[in-house]
Amino acid sequence: MEDKTVYISGPIGNAGNCSPEQIIKNVELAEDIYGELIKKGYAPYCPHMSYYPDKRWREAGGMALSHAEWLNLDKKWVKACKYFYYMTPEKYGESRGAKMEFEWAKGWGKKIFTSIEEIPDKIEITV
Repeated sequence: MEDKTVYISGPIGNAGNCSPEQIIKNVELAEDIYGELIKKGYAPYCPHMSYYPDKRWREAGGMALSHAEWLNLDKKWVKACKYFYYMTPEKYGESRGAKMEFEWAKGWGKKIFTSIEEIPDKIEITV
């Protein structure tokens, strides 16, 4: 079975520098990319989806990971995924974390996509 995993990288909260409204917009934009990748036959990993449990944990006074701890987890996923989808700063806004992830992906020789249009159409995923 061919590996069709893809890591989605882009702004979420930019280490606390985004408004709550901008965070929700960033998460929704990544969710849209996530859906498009699934339609094309990929198995995406979207760290933006960690926003909701992270918010709930913080509000409940439970587990609260730092930005550095989230990036440490993300680094493992970037390395594990075959492909990398970069939500570019020019289109989606700045993100220190996404910039780091992009540099990791580049350093590991990952195939990097920056738009849905450049990704090959439907590829079968078999389990």
